[in-house]
Amino acid sequence: MNLHPIQLLDTQSSTFTCILAAQRSNQAVIVDPVDPHWGRDPHHLDRVGLRLAYVLETHAHAGYVTSAGKLRELNGAQAAVPGGCGIGAAEVQLSDGDV
Repeated sequence: MNLHPIQLLDTQSSTFTCILAAQRSNQAVIVDPVDPHWGRDPHHLDRVGLRLAYVLETHAHAGYVTSAGKLRELNGAQAAVPGGCGIGAAEVQLSDGDV
């Protein structure tokens, strides 16, 4: 599967959300999902035949901005966040250089 990243914009918060697909797999990650669009983003994944494996946060977002929790519940994805940013509920705490 050779998909280009899907980039989506939330104009209210000026936040870009990006869906990235793994090579030779149907697994995907979503970066910085925005709460008002928790229903839109799974639609894009389904449309191109992807399964959400991780929800990535580039930095700590306020609860009213991120839809990470909802996407984790709906899709069984794991949350991955920068280590030390204070999001202890995330399954993966990332460090510089992690792949």
